[in-house]
Amino acid sequence: MMKQLLILLTLFIGVHGFGQTPIITMISDGDCSGGNPKVVEIYADGAVDFANYSLELQSNANTSWGNTLNLADLGTVTDDFVYVHKDDPSFASEFPSATNTLATGSSVVNFNGDDRIRIIEDASGNTIDQYGVDSVDGSGEAWEYKDGYAKRNDGTGPESTFFVGNWTFSNGALDGEGTCQGGSAFETIIGIGTYSTSGGSNDPEIAVSSPADGTTFAPGTAQVEVDFSTLNTSDNDQVDIDVNGTVTQDISSPYSIQTADGQTYNVTLDLISGGNVVDSQSLTFDVGDANQVPDVFTLRNSSQDGTFYELTGEAVLTYQQDFRNQKYIEDATGAILIDDPSGVIQTTYNVGDGISGIVGTLSEFGGVVQFIPESDPGAASSTDNTITPQVITINEFNTNFEDYESELVAFEDVTFTSADGTLTFQNGDVYPIEDVDGNATLVEALFNMSYTDTTVPTGTINVAGLASDDFGDFRILPRDNDIDITLGADSFNNENVQLYPNPVTNGQLTIRHQLGTQVQLNIYSINGKRLMSQSITQHETINVSHLNTGIYFLNLINDSQKLTQKIIIK
Repeated sequence: MMKQLLILLTLFIGVHGFGQTPIITMISDGDCSGGNPKVVEIYADGAVDFANYSLELQSNANTSWGNTLNLADLGTVTDDFVYVHKDDPSFASEFPSATNTLATGSSVVNFNGDDRIRIIEDASGNTIDQYGVDSVDGSGEAWEYKDGYAKRNDGTGPESTFFVGNWTFSNGALDGEGTCQGGSAFETIIGIGTYSTSGGSNDPEIAVSSPADGTTFAPGTAQVEVDFSTLNTSDNDQVDIDVNGTVTQDISSPYSIQTADGQTYNVTLDLISGGNVVDSQSLTFDVGDANQVPDVFTLRNSSQDGTFYELTGEAVLTYQQDFRNQKYIEDATGAILIDDPSGVIQTTYNVGDGISGIVGTLSEFGGVVQFIPESDPGAASSTDNTITPQVITINEFNTNFEDYESELVAFEDVTFTSADGTLTFQNGDVYPIEDVDGNATLVEALFNMSYTDTTVPTGTINVAGLASDDFGDFRILPRDNDIDITLGADSFNNENVQLYPNPVTNGQLTIRHQLGTQVQLNIYSINGKRLMSQSITQHETINVSHLNTGIYFLNLINDSQKLTQKIIIK
């Protein structure tokens, strides 16, 4: 007996047979700026008065539908296609042949490749047609369409419950394309207005909605659920599953497969009717095995090819925000931005908490290296840690930005060049700063900080912030209490010390300083072990060829002050 399988034959014939109904026939998530154009193609089967229908969205992991948009502005359309899209100039250039269009600022079309849409009849509230599995985030699902599109197969639909087998998916097919990026217009790649109500089949079918073929799951995944549904079946039909050669008969959806790190799983589902296999679906997935890295510097310099990494060392949280659940973490070797739009990390942290054992992959956006978490690292490994801003010059910041990206840094004796006594800090705006030597960079106001709506200070001040990059425009992002700060008296002005070359490539490190004649030099490993200690003159070259390739910390001390500087040995 089949158990808990989706039986849609009655629904398919009953709804499709009436005519005069809208059918979702294509959805696309563009790759122009902002992920545009976002487009839904709908076919009016018969004379459809769109005033009777609305479009709704279900986004990310949400389980409720919303952002309802009545489609009355489309009028009455007969046996033709209409296009509802986000109001963006890119639509006209990417879909030049589209007619019967409705541009809207409604969030209903502000979807991403993991979101669901549906058409409802306003009078009854009934779902007329739907794309995507209800209450399921489409990331990693067979029907995901990120930077791509999906098209309904001829002779199928509409359907109030999504059947993945009635669609053809092209996830990622628009990535890097579009006239906006010097590629082919999306319309020529997708092919619009091609759906036909004829065709289709009444034969029994099986389709897998999750996981997508070729998915790699994060290390630590203990089980994977295979979700499937069937169409045009009877109570006497069944589904058998073969996992790496082991067959289990008469299963129901979802079916759980126990998994282990570093393993590959070949899966075939057979739909059995009358003792015969009438349809099959096969897929392969694997579970990753994380490469362990000891510190943030090593993590930042690892491959961005989808490899999983585990940061085994502890890094301290310096800032977090609700936007994309982002977190900045920093250790003695560097800092990195955690970008978590799916909300993988559910543990609540405070600034100053230590985080250890986080697993994820690397990517880059706007020039900023990002760590995408694949699991929640759990409770803080320590609390109440203090990260002191590293004082650098604007010239050093602009010249060697990659050495400081996402770190908490500070500039001494700078001025806001646009400050006039009335200018105020506003969310997301940028403000140029300049030092006494004319070197300049930007300060970007984070959202809803204590300084929001306060006056931009005039005169010379000290300012700190997180080092950030916006497509080559370097800037710092001050947190609360980072503007007009008092820097510790034990920090030298870095202009008084020169270290070169850094990174050290020939085993010789030259030090120039203006710190007096009684200066002690110490070099430490990233674990805090002192490896060198000696007195130095104001201009001295020291031999560091005995040190292995890696990151070290150089410490200079005179009678009252000290400076710690990161050096790299190559």
